[in-house]
Amino acid sequence: MNINSLSMSKIVNISIFLMFVLLALSLHSLAAHIEDQLQNPTPTQASQQNEDKNIVTEKDLGWKSTINHRENGKEDNSSKEESIISNPLTDASEKQIKEKLSSNKEKIDIGEKYLGNQKQNIDKERSEINKQLDDLDKKSNEISAYQDNQKKDSEQEIIRLAHIYEQMPPRDAAAVFNVLDIRVLVPVAQHMNPRKISAVIGGMLPDRANILTQYLIGARKLHSDIH
Repeated sequence: MNINSLSMSKIVNISIFLMFVLLALSLHSLAAHIEDQLQNPTPTQASQQNEDKNIVTEKDLGWKSTINHRENGKEDNSSKEESIISNPLTDASEKQIKEKLSSNKEKIDIGEKYLGNQKQNIDKERSEINKQLDDLDKKSNEISAYQDNQKKDSEQEIIRLAHIYEQMPPRDAAAVFNVLDIRVLVPVAQHMNPRKISAVIGGMLPDRANILTQYLIGARKLHSDIH
């Protein structure tokens, strides 16, 4: 049973192989025949091929003439476009642009002139301000010098008064100190000899003596503009 089935399988395989071989031979023979006809055509086939070539040639010529015509048209159009591009501005537009540029230049010149005048005015005002500041500094220095002189004169006057009250009897000086302005009394007492001023304070009214003592020991202060 196995032997028969094996024999049948072999037979089938051999048959299939033979069929493939015959098919390959047939295809090879057909290809050789077609190649022989192409290399050695019959008179009828040769005339048909010539006609086909003529038709193709006429068509090719037609396409070539059309292409040449179109290329010539494109060259004409490109030359026209080049002529248009080479002169994009008309005389009127050029004139308008020149006028606009000239107008802008005039405006710029006017603006520069205005700025120049403004700069001159600013420099002039700055110079005047600097001059005024210099004058103020000068006047301030003069006032300071005058105040210093006044202070020196005031101190000299206080020293002179202190010397006068030192020469007076303590009782008489105390009577004057009871009514003397405190702004004059304090500086005068500060410039008097301690022994002399103590005798004067002893003869003053208690309230006035108390106030003067507070100023002398620094418990009270006169204003800076009172000397």
